[in-house]
Amino acid sequence: MSVDQVRLETESEQGNAFVVSAISQTATQILPRIDSELRASHGLSLPAYAVLTLLSERKGERLTMSELAKVAGMSPAGVTRVMQRLDHAGLVERERDTADRRPLFATLTAAGEQRLGEAGPTYAEAVHRHLTTFGDPGEIDVVSRVLRRALEAQANGPGPLVD
Repeated sequence: MSVDQVRLETESEQGNAFVVSAISQTATQILPRIDSELRASHGLSLPAYAVLTLLSERKGERLTMSELAKVAGMSPAGVTRVMQRLDHAGLVERERDTADRRPLFATLTAAGEQRLGEAGPTYAEAVHRHLTTFGDPGEIDVVSRVLRRALEAQANGPGPLVD
């Protein structure tokens, strides 16, 4: 192995270590700031905003709590807590199937769609201010492609990791 190959491997390893650290720091420093802005302006936590967004994107589909948990990357218990708050606020409806009373389905209400529409610009501005403003357009495109592939790989991969 040449010196240049060793140097590239070391740089790659350092880059990977930084990515791992940066993802962790994003979760602990940046996401709470975005969450705080959504809560202050719209009374929505970041997980609640994510659930409303998923329900809006899948309008017309009936998602069970376990399907919603998988798509949102949350635990079933975490989704249940978020859904209870959203249901209590009138932003979602949870209903049982008339034929099979076991599954609980979630749908977005008109009030939920309205709140999501009001919160969307706040979310977009917060993401821009805390994240995307630091990248050039080409860099943002690259990061978008990497994140898209990572999320697509997770769609059929491991179950929820967060609560």
